[in-house]
Amino acid sequence: MIIEASTLLEFSNGQQAHENNNKMIPEKSSKHNNYLLYERACKNIESNFNFIALREIILEGKIADAISYIDKLFKNFVEENKILGKTLAIQQFIEYIREKDVVKAIQHSQTKLTQFQNESVYSLSNKGIMKEVPIDV
Repeated sequence: MIIEASTLLEFSNGQQAHENNNKMIPEKSSKHNNYLLYERACKNIESNFNFIALREIILEGKIADAISYIDKLFKNFVEENKILGKTLAIQQFIEYIREKDVVKAIQHSQTKLTQFQNESVYSLSNKGIMKEVPIDV
């Protein structure tokens, strides 16, 4: 549900929106159901923008920035979500290898990946077949 500021919105209970800071916002009433729907739509739009921004950061290989961005949005989420933390730590290691920065890759594996020793991740083989790969630091 996208709400454009240039459009005058008509809501299901017959109320019209009023302009507030160049945004079309439904007027609050005793039945502020539409206002709550508007707020939810705005949060969904903001959430989508955050997801897109996070995706771009990861695709650029800036994993440390992605972790910082996630921490700004959701405090301690990466630390509390072990699977996400492991995935991002492995991806950071891959990015160091891609950059041919062997020293950083070794330091990163010794500080961040040792906690996942004896665990496995799933990876695609060169033939495109998914296989389980142990984390061996």
